[in-house]
Amino acid sequence: MQYARWLGNVVRGDLGWSETDSRPVTEALLSRLPATAELALLAILPLVLVGISLWTPACGGRAPDLTPAGASGVEGQPSPREGTA
Repeated sequence: MQYARWLGNVVRGDLGWSETDSRPVTEALLSRLPATAELALLAILPLVLVGISLWTPACGGRAPDLTPAGASGVEGQPSPREGTA
């Protein structure tokens, strides 16, 4: 019964009371959200840049063909790859 009451409060946006911060948990989470988003962006950005810089030379300086082998997009028509060894 207590879990059902808590879950009902969570659905309404009430996550309870933070004993550590002496304020609502939702308020504590929202106050930390900008710093969390900044850290996530600063962590992902270098990874994307390194990934792109490693991907381009591996593809011979051109974008790779990401279509599945044998897929031509037209039913019954052979793929341009068919017949090449």
